[in-house]
Amino acid sequence: MTEVTATDRLRHLLVRAYTAHYVTGGGIVKPRTASSIQIDRVVVDQLADFAVEFGVVEGYNAPASLLDALLTEAIERGEIVRTETGQLEHKLDYQLRDHSADRKC
Repeated sequence: MTEVTATDRLRHLLVRAYTAHYVTGGGIVKPRTASSIQIDRVVVDQLADFAVEFGVVEGYNAPASLLDALLTEAIERGEIVRTETGQLEHKLDYQLRDHSADRKC
């Protein structure tokens, strides 16, 4: 596995850890459980630890710096957005929340 592939997959998992909903194969949007989200975040943290400790991804001395770089990249790509309150949220969750507020008017 190349470094680019490893960072891309790790970024994908990081984005997934910020996702509170998922879309089924039939296009139905369902909420994820809190435990499912928590498991994803633990997995991302552990994989970042592994990637830094074993040199899978070069140039990072600490897992936190790798995760910060991946989070910044996800924000730049529009996968994660910063809400009005400053919190980070997956693009799908932000769109669902934004549109549901419009429907209530």
